Amino acid sequence: LILFTLGVPKLLLPYLPNITPITAKFSAFLLWYSGANAVLQDSYIILPKGSVEVVPSCSGLNLITYMLGLAVIVLVMFPTSRSQKIMVPIVAATLGFIVNGIRIAILAHLAAPSSQAAFDYWHSQEGALIFVMISVILFGTYCLFMLQQSEP
Repeated sequence: LILFTLGVPKLLLPYLPNITPITAKFSAFLLWYSGANAVLQDSYIILPKGSVEVVPSCSGLNLITYMLGLAVIVLVMFPTSRSQKIMVPIVAATLGFIVNGIRIAILAHLAAPSSQAAFDYWHSQEGALIFVMISVILFGTYCLFMLQQSEP
């Protein structure tokens, strides 16, 4: 029954708001902040050597809903305080969004024609799963720290 929470969020995706513009803005900001000459036009991130379009399937909703499913599992499996019950889903969703935004920024940086093989890898399922793993590890680390702090 608990594993059901990992599949249900995917059923909700068509009914959730489109966060593509927010993801594109965040990724363009990360590129700009890191010193890249990034320009955002609608959902396109344009760099001097290439550009990417952030489409709804790359907006991060899949990762965010997956992380929220993991948050439900954590809340069911471990005793948590009221504030932890609020913070766990917030941290899960935020981590999903930020890690996906970093992935989009990396993809935009790799959009140059000379980096096509690297772009294809990180855009593929294999490359994307590495970022899912990073999100899960960060979330697990947060939960471990949180649970250790609440022990008597």
